[in-house]
Amino acid sequence: RDVMKIREQLERQFSYEAKLVRFPWGSANRYISSFRQDIIDKIHESGLEYADWNVIAANGTTDNVTKKDMVFVTLKWISKSVYGRF
Repeated sequence: RDVMKIREQLERQFSYEAKLVRFPWGSANRYISSFRQDIIDKIHESGLEYADWNVIAANGTTDNVTKKDMVFVTLKWISKSVYGRF
């Protein structure tokens, strides 16, 4: 419900139609693992898609992830995604 309220407010106030939503903490976490698919189904039923913008799960927990690593993983993920290829 909160997502739809915000979506409606964005449309009303800014004439902006939101098409993406992000899970709190990202979509791959233990907090939502038991009902993750239910959330995804509800998102799709609402005409939305979900996106994660965390590149590497370790990038917030270690200093050992280089910029090169993050760029490589990002481009690899995009090339395999539903959003097309570079």
